[in-house]
Amino acid sequence: MDRLHLDLVIEKKNRRHIEIVSYIYNSKYPLTADELSDYLRVSVKTIQRDILEIQNLLPTNVYIVTISNTSYELKLPHDVTLKDVIEVFTESSLLFTIIDSIYHGIQLDIHDWALELFSSQSSLYRHLNTLKKLLVPFNLKLSLTPVDIVGKEEDIRYFYFNYFYNAKNSPKMEVPSKQIYRFHEKSLQRFEKYEHANIDIQYHRFLYWIMVINQRVSLGHTIQMPDDIKAYQQTKPVYHYFDKYMHFWAEEFDLPINTSDETAYFSIIFYDTLIYKKEDLREVVYGDEYTQQKDVLHFLQESFTALNLPMPTNDDLLIYENYFYYVYSMSRLTPLLHTNTYEVNRYIKKEHPSIFATWLKTASDSPFLKKIKGIYTEDIAVNLTMLTRSIFYDNNMEKKHILFSFDGRNAFLNYLSTLAKNYSANNMKISFIPNRHITKEILRESKVDILVLNYESPFDLEKCPHICVYQTNHIPSKQDWGVVKELIFQASLKFNA
Repeated sequence: MDRLHLDLVIEKKNRRHIEIVSYIYNSKYPLTADELSDYLRVSVKTIQRDILEIQNLLPTNVYIVTISNTSYELKLPHDVTLKDVIEVFTESSLLFTIIDSIYHGIQLDIHDWALELFSSQSSLYRHLNTLKKLLVPFNLKLSLTPVDIVGKEEDIRYFYFNYFYNAKNSPKMEVPSKQIYRFHEKSLQRFEKYEHANIDIQYHRFLYWIMVINQRVSLGHTIQMPDDIKAYQQTKPVYHYFDKYMHFWAEEFDLPINTSDETAYFSIIFYDTLIYKKEDLREVVYGDEYTQQKDVLHFLQESFTALNLPMPTNDDLLIYENYFYYVYSMSRLTPLLHTNTYEVNRYIKKEHPSIFATWLKTASDSPFLKKIKGIYTEDIAVNLTMLTRSIFYDNNMEKKHILFSFDGRNAFLNYLSTLAKNYSANNMKISFIPNRHITKEILRESKVDILVLNYESPFDLEKCPHICVYQTNHIPSKQDWGVVKELIFQASLKFNA
C-alpha cells in the first residue's frame, strides 16, 4: 500500500497490521518477530500480539504460518490477493468512504456523515483533519459545509488520478470500465492509422486519466484553461489530433467534453502518459518551436561535467529534451503533474545517492529551471537520476558477471545450469562452472561480481570484498532462487558515478 492510502487509515493499529501483512507477503524469506520489530519500531511483544490479532481477522482460507516458533510466512490461496487481505483492515476507515462519495458527487454535512457512518462527530472531525492535511501537497482544501474537496479543477483531477491509479494494494477502488478499455483501443488504432506516428503510451495511466476526467465532466466540473496556455497549446500538432479525438470521446460517453478548453487540457495530460524515447517528436507532439532547447543543452552540459560523465549522444539527448519539454508544458498547467510518488523518490535517493545529489545541486542552481513555474526540484532530480541511470547503463556500463559454481552429479548439474540461465539479463554475463575448485584468482581474473554456490565456500570471503557471495542449499530452494534473482537485480542497478 502506498503512503497516501496508508495515511488515510488513521487507526495506528490497523496501519501496523497492514504493514505487517505487506512486509511478510513481500519478503523473499520468512520473517522473524525481531525483524518485524526493527522494521516497524515497536516491541517484539507488540508484534507477537499483532500477529495473533491478525490471525483472528483474516479470512478462514488465509493464514500466517509460524515456522519453528520464530518466523512468519503469509499463505494465500491462488484466488486471493494481497489487496483482498488488506481490505480486511481498511473496511473501518471512514476516509475511503468519504473520498469515494465526494468523487461520485455525494456531498453531506458533518451531522449527516456521522449518521451515515455510525460515527460520533468528534471522531469524524479527527478523520477529516487527517484528510485536510493530506490534501495540502495537492494544493487543495477541505470544505466542511458540505464536506467537499475544493481547489483548482486541474489539481482536483490530479488528486483523484493519484488516489485511484496508485491504489494497487488498497481496498475496493474505482477502476476503468470495459467501455473505457474498448474506447482506448480504438483510439490507439485511429492514432496510428491517421497520424502515422510511432508513439509509446503508458497504457493504464492513460485509462485512469480518461476515467477521472469522465467522472468530473459528468458532474459538471469542467476545465477553464488560461487563455495564454490554451493559445500556446493550439499551435502544437498534438492539439490538432486531440481536437478530432475529443469528438469521438464525446460521442462514446455522451459527455460535453469536446470544448477547446478540455482539448487543450488533455493535450497537456497526454505528455504525462508518454514513454520517453530516442525519437524526435516535434512533428507529432510539440512542433518546430522549442525555445528552451538551448537552455536545456547548456544545463545538461554543466550537469554532466559535474557528474564526470560524457555528454550523451544526440539520440540520447532527445530523451532529455523531450522530458524537459513535457515538464515545461505540464508545469504551466499545474506543477503537480511532474511530481513522483513518495515511494519512487525515497527509493531512487537511497539507491543512487551520488547521482541524485549532483542532479539536485545543478537543478537547484539552474537559472533555466528557476524560470519554470512552481517547479519541484527534488522530483526533477529524481527523474533525471533515473534517466541517466538507464541511458548510461544501457550504453556505457560493463556487464556484471555472475558465476554459478554448483556441486552434484551430471544430470543434476545439467538441470541446475538450465535453471541458472533462466536468470540471464541483458546486462549480465552468466557463467556456470561445475565440479571445479573456485579460487580467488579465478574470481579476480574472470571479474566476477556475484558468486553463487551450493556448497560451503572454500576461501576467506573477507579477502574478496567486492564480490557478493551467496550459498544456496545443496538442492536450491524456491527461496534460494528468489534471493539469486534479487542479487542479480541489485547488481544491475549498481552505477558508480
